[in-house]
Amino acid sequence: MKKRLFLAGMFGAVFVAALVLTGCPGTGDNGVTNAAVPTITGHPTGADIYVGEAAPELSVTATVGDGGTLSYRWFAAESATGAGTAIADATGAAFTPDVSEVGITYYYVVVTNTNTAVSGTQTASATSNRARVEVKLGADAQEPVISVQPESHELLLGDAAPELSVTATVGDGGTLSYQWFQADDATGAGVAVANATGAAFTPDVSEIGIAYYYVVVTNTNTAVSGTETATATSDRARVEVSPAPIVERIYIENAAYALFQFELPAGTTWGDFDSLSAQFKVDAENMERGVRHWRLMGAYAVEDFAAATGSINLSSANRHSSGDNNGPFIMDNQGRSFSDFDAVADEWFTVTYDISGASGHGAFDDANAMPDAAATWPFVFGIGIAANAAGPTDGITQYVRLVTLHHSSDPALSVVGTAMSGFASFFPVLSTREIVEQ
Repeated sequence: MKKRLFLAGMFGAVFVAALVLTGCPGTGDNGVTNAAVPTITGHPTGADIYVGEAAPELSVTATVGDGGTLSYRWFAAESATGAGTAIADATGAAFTPDVSEVGITYYYVVVTNTNTAVSGTQTASATSNRARVEVKLGADAQEPVISVQPESHELLLGDAAPELSVTATVGDGGTLSYQWFQADDATGAGVAVANATGAAFTPDVSEIGIAYYYVVVTNTNTAVSGTETATATSDRARVEVSPAPIVERIYIENAAYALFQFELPAGTTWGDFDSLSAQFKVDAENMERGVRHWRLMGAYAVEDFAAATGSINLSSANRHSSGDNNGPFIMDNQGRSFSDFDAVADEWFTVTYDISGASGHGAFDDANAMPDAAATWPFVFGIGIAANAAGPTDGITQYVRLVTLHHSSDPALSVVGTAMSGFASFFPVLSTREIVEQ
């Protein structure tokens, strides 16, 4: 009888052990059931690689038999036994380590089983073996990796020169050096720019023209056994310097329209253009006065304005009416102020007018901003600036340039307007304009 009890006890012990080993819920002395410890059947495997080679994927295979849910958290350690640091976003059964730098790192994963159906402890974890990953220097220096390329710029003569820069890295411990080049086109060989040997470079923009700039980044590593240098070439940055535009100083008292004339490119009609923009600059004193709005006026009757040297009164009788293509009409009457354009004193900012006929942007009497979109004859636009409501003597002085009619699909067909001498206004006002730069 004693032998039978002994054997039954042995088999019972073996049976309980089997339950634990196969990942089934554990039952304590008090009858409480805990989450089962995950069983790791496949551990991550280490690797030896050279700088520049593809990183190995580390993975783990784990199971649990109590119906719980497994989750993963990967760690990196500096030794085979020291504590590791959790790796951000490494929470899957597989993980690809960073191998961009020379060194040895030990990786392991903690697998956690979460089972909210058990009555006791609802989580249990198992830790994998450590995978040793060593990144070694290759026989040759590593090619630099350029992560930020130099950007292109379009400037006007007299504008401040932009800084061109590049960001490059290398993982083999080498030293990076830089040499900038200037070329005449997007593909031809460039000429080294004297003293341009840093990660950033400011080109000469004192002359009108187009130049292409690029940088050659060199990694020098004398610790390798083979070729000690490797290079990478950046994209080309196109820097265009255009002639400085005509700049007018315009004083507008109360409200008036400074007139600009446009000649359409061959093969285009007014219906091909959907917006008009102008650049303004205002000093701090005038900006404090504020403006009530910017308006845009249009007129087909160029001859009515060509000889104007003062203010032309825009009475109601002279405004555009349906079917009449020789009177002025309001095209964009939206109330806007300096804050709408993030304007800063003494800096150029852009105001854009909608002439597409969209809601809120049209003529007084017509559904469309351009009443005859097929027309090709010359046209006058008036850029109108209204002073604040402080009174008719509280005028605004500002600078205006690049009044541009924009083609809806081909920027090359956009047209810069020619300034006319006069104004158009609804009020008898004293307004002046003069060219200050050309």
